[in-house]
Amino acid sequence: MKRLITILMFCFLATNAYAITVAEGVVKKIKAFSATPEKYDPNDLGLLIIYVDGLAGACGTSEKRVAIGSNHPLFNAAHSIAMLSKTTNTKVSIGHVGTCNLRSNAWDFSIIELLE
Repeated sequence: MKRLITILMFCFLATNAYAITVAEGVVKKIKAFSATPEKYDPNDLGLLIIYVDGLAGACGTSEKRVAIGSNHPLFNAAHSIAMLSKTTNTKVSIGHVGTCNLRSNAWDFSIIELLE
């Protein structure tokens, strides 16, 4: 019985570990800064915050935004798509993994797609 419960718990965790929440909307604002903006450190992690009007507030806040770090393989692509959405008022589909590890009030990035 313990083995069955362990297997069921593992299956539950495995299916929920990669859940992505996706929302659609227009990028309203883009903010870029280092993880420690109070000092200049060229080796610091860069953060890009993308505000999208269709997102739910991040981790219990009212901040409708997603954060992506400069070490993420899609950082440049996400930045480009966000800029295009902002400047052309074109909708994006943006996804997050449901956590706020990079910033306590911004969803952790997963995926972005330019729509229309």
